[in-house]
Amino acid sequence: MKKTLSIMLMLLLVAAMLPMALAQDETTDQSSDHIKIEVKIEGDTSRVKVETNDQEESFSLETTDLEEVITEIMSRTDLTRDQIDANINVERDDEVVNNEVDEMNTIPGAKVRLLQLERAITRNILRGKEVIKHTDNTTELESILSEMEVLKEEVQNTDPSATDAVKRYVELRQDASDLTKKFRDAARTQLKDKADEVRSGLKDVDETELEDLDTRIAKERRAFNSERMRLLADILGITDSDTLAKIDSGDLTAQEALDILMNRLKEMTTQERLDAFARVREEKVKARVDARTKAEEARKEALQERESRIKERLAELEKRGEDVEKYRDERLQAQEANTDDSRKDDTTEDNKTDSTTSDDKTDDNMSEDSSRY
Repeated sequence: MKKTLSIMLMLLLVAAMLPMALAQDETTDQSSDHIKIEVKIEGDTSRVKVETNDQEESFSLETTDLEEVITEIMSRTDLTRDQIDANINVERDDEVVNNEVDEMNTIPGAKVRLLQLERAITRNILRGKEVIKHTDNTTELESILSEMEVLKEEVQNTDPSATDAVKRYVELRQDASDLTKKFRDAARTQLKDKADEVRSGLKDVDETELEDLDTRIAKERRAFNSERMRLLADILGITDSDTLAKIDSGDLTAQEALDILMNRLKEMTTQERLDAFARVREEKVKARVDARTKAEEARKEALQERESRIKERLAELEKRGEDVEKYRDERLQAQEANTDDSRKDDTTEDNKTDSTTSDDKTDDNMSEDSSRY
């Protein structure tokens, strides 16, 4: 009985520790029934990604009705309703942001998130330039991309070690999502009969500009994982200098990290494992509550200050010699309407019971914002 309990404690400890500590290994699921369905609901849009052994498809729907989303997946794939229900993962915008800010309580984690946001904006700009080639009236679309360029510079200039880093990230991420949707809506009316043409052009977009960002993201992710793994080593009482040096290097593979943890856990008594497990959970919950409290406060402030941020970006574009007079009027009118809608949504949310801090199913892996055209 004691042996079984010890094994269970070891497994629980490893399960609690590894998601926030391991470097990401690039692996491919080779199982015969690989099915992965991700749905991200942002505003009034659902972004869907479906992966199977012989198919990978991404698309967006102007609906937040999950039944409509599932019906569309069934029409585009050979998947049954049972297969979809068993493999679908749905995240709403606030939930996605919450998951992302959980790691921003460390400087390396904040760097990763900001770099990932910069990458997403950069990719959207590159793809947006390709979309413009297939439109007749480019004025509004070019103005949106220009504003997005200024937004990208703001992301680049954000200090990941600043006390307001989470607030800035939430603001900038929301603004990037709004601009992406605005561009997509403006382009859609001009591209009704050019879907295949645009799709073909987007496949050939040169994205070499993203390679440097990918390298920097990988470097900061290793630093993030190293810092988390070092915290675990301290909790478990690992003191071997060679092991600690390897952890600090950031070059641990998933298997090496697992071996280090398992070897140490085998040396510990049942009570020591229980104490370690409690400490790990305490650290995770504390970090999560802190990050999500900041995110919630940031969301409310971001809504109140959104108009001033837009005006500042448009003023910056004017300094650069761009004519934004007509675009400014339309942009601010649309923003006022969006703000009124968001306030209504916030009022509705305030009447609901908040259970985010008690949710223990948060994905601890670093993931990139997937907002795109």
